[in-house]
Amino acid sequence: VCQLDDTKSHNRAVGVCSSNGTDLGLVQVQQGDAPECPRYSSGRNAVAKQRGSASGRDLSKIYPLPSYCH
Repeated sequence: VCQLDDTKSHNRAVGVCSSNGTDLGLVQVQQGDAPECPRYSSGRNAVAKQRGSASGRDLSKIYPLPSYCH
């Protein structure tokens, strides 16, 4: 299930998707498979990013955070 929040990024809908109550974006950030984009998450995934970094999986060390995330 995805809940869109009426904002857009590069003409794409923005929202939170979950499966059985689990925030899929948060899981991806925590596993180091997706960047934390504070502009759209309002910092919601900051702790997940720290956990991913602590486990040695930090996507931002490989790919810079897109400019639209700032």
